[in-house]
Amino acid sequence: MVSEVIRWQTPLAFMRRTALEDVEMHGKTIKKGDQIAMWYVSGNRDERFWEEDPNRLIIDRKQARNHLSFGFGIHRCVGNRLGELQLRILWEEILE
Repeated sequence: MVSEVIRWQTPLAFMRRTALEDVEMHGKTIKKGDQIAMWYVSGNRDERFWEEDPNRLIIDRKQARNHLSFGFGIHRCVGNRLGELQLRILWEEILE
């Protein structure tokens, strides 16, 4: 349930980056130096990735831990487990 809540209500809206080189993506050109924004909520609601309706909160979603809310790869938030723990404790207290 915790991972699905984090996926559905992404704590960070977006991250801005600067393109380091020219790239063509989906028929569009991103030029070196262009400022781009990565919207986490967009990735967490991508219908091409999520098996079940990504716009619904499904507390037992099978792949919920695959969300992008804490980043990905070397840019993954080092505090992600603490955030999950805090939310789990909050839900336990609310539901008690």
